[in-house]
Amino acid sequence: MLDRLAAEKPELYLALGDNIYGDTKDMGVLRMKYRRLTRQPGWQALTKVARVMGTWDDHDYGADDSGINYKPRKASKEIFLDFFDEPAGSERRKREGVYTSTILGEGDRKVQILMLDLRSFRSAIAKAKPKAYPELGGYRPLRDDEEQVMLGEAQWKWLEGELQKPAAVRLIGLSTQLGTAHNGYEAWANLPKEQERFLKLLEKTKSEGVVLLSGDTHWAEVSLIERPGLYPLYDLTSSSLNQKWDPAGANPNRIGKAYTKANAGIMDIDWEKRVLKTRIIDQWGASRIALEIPLAELKFRKATRVGKFEGEWESSFGLLKIAKEGDRWIGTYPNGKCALRKVGEAFEGQWTDKAKGGKCRFKVTRCGRFLQGAYGRGEGPLSLPWPGWRKDARGVKF
Repeated sequence: MLDRLAAEKPELYLALGDNIYGDTKDMGVLRMKYRRLTRQPGWQALTKVARVMGTWDDHDYGADDSGINYKPRKASKEIFLDFFDEPAGSERRKREGVYTSTILGEGDRKVQILMLDLRSFRSAIAKAKPKAYPELGGYRPLRDDEEQVMLGEAQWKWLEGELQKPAAVRLIGLSTQLGTAHNGYEAWANLPKEQERFLKLLEKTKSEGVVLLSGDTHWAEVSLIERPGLYPLYDLTSSSLNQKWDPAGANPNRIGKAYTKANAGIMDIDWEKRVLKTRIIDQWGASRIALEIPLAELKFRKATRVGKFEGEWESSFGLLKIAKEGDRWIGTYPNGKCALRKVGEAFEGQWTDKAKGGKCRFKVTRCGRFLQGAYGRGEGPLSLPWPGWRKDARGVKF
C-alpha cells in the first residue's frame, strides 16, 4: 500500500495513527519500531514525494486502547515528534499532546489541516456487559455522570480558535471515528458528551467546509451525521494499510458498503468544479469506494430534504424496492420484506425474513443519494447497519 500511495504522487500524506504497533512501555523498543518503518522502502518512496503530517492512535501512543492512563506518554511524544521531523523548540514540542494544524493554498482555495490528539487526554472508557449482539465491540457509551474527556480543555480552546480561521476546506484528522454510531469499538460514540461538544463547536463557530478523516478500524467506510443546524458532516475512514477486519463493525451512520481488506484513502480537490473527489483504493490501485462531495453541501443554510423514499435502492441486503401502500411503505428485498410508517423524517417498522424478524428504520439523506438504515434482531436495539444507495447516484461507487 505504501508503494501504491507513492505511485499516486500525493502532495500531502496524513498519517492518522497506529503508524507503528509499539505496544510497550520500553522507549527503546518504541524507537526501534519507528526506525524499522523509516527503513521500509515503501515509506521512503512515499515521503520523497509527499509532505507528511501525523497524529497518533493507541498502538503508536504506546498501549492498546489507552488514554491518559498511559504513563510514559511524554517520552513517547518526543519519539513520535522526532520521527515526524518536528523542529526543536516548536509549539508542538512545548505543549502537552501532539495536536497540530496548517493552512495550505491561498484566497478561495485555502485548505486547513487539523490533526487532533485523541489519546493524551482521553479518560477511561467502560466495558459493555452484556453486548446486545455478538458483532458489536466490547465498550458501552459512558453515562452523563461518568467522566468524559476526549480532547482536554487546552486542545478544545485551541480547536475553537483554529476553526475561526478562514478556509474553503477543513480536513480534520482523527485517529478514531467521530461520525460512526455506537458499535462497541473505540470511537467518539463512547464519550457522547464529547461527541456532542464537537458538533456544537462547529455550529458555534459557523465553521464551513469540514470533512473528517479517520482511521483505526481496519476497514474503510463513509459515515454521515445529519442534524438540524449543521450541514452534512462526512467521516471518511481509511484503515488499514496492511490489515483487514471482516466483517466490518456495525455502523447505522454508514452510507454504502464498507471495504474490509488493505486500503488507503485518496482525496483530490477539483477547484474548478468545487468538488472533493474521494476514493478508497486497494493495493492494486483499484477504487473500492468512491464519493464526490460538492463544496456547496458543506455550508450552513436552510436544510432541504430532496428525493423520495419510494423506488429502488441498492443495499447491503440486496436490491431494496420501496412502494407506498396507503399510509404505509412496503419494502421488499431478496430474502424478505419490511413494513414501515413515516415517523418525523424517518421510516420505521418491522422486517421479516423467513422465520426471523425485528425492528428497522430508514432515513433518506438530504442529498437524496443515500439511505441510512438500522435494524435489530427480535426485540433488540436498532444497532446494526442497513445502508442503501441509488444505483444511478452521481459520484458514488461502492
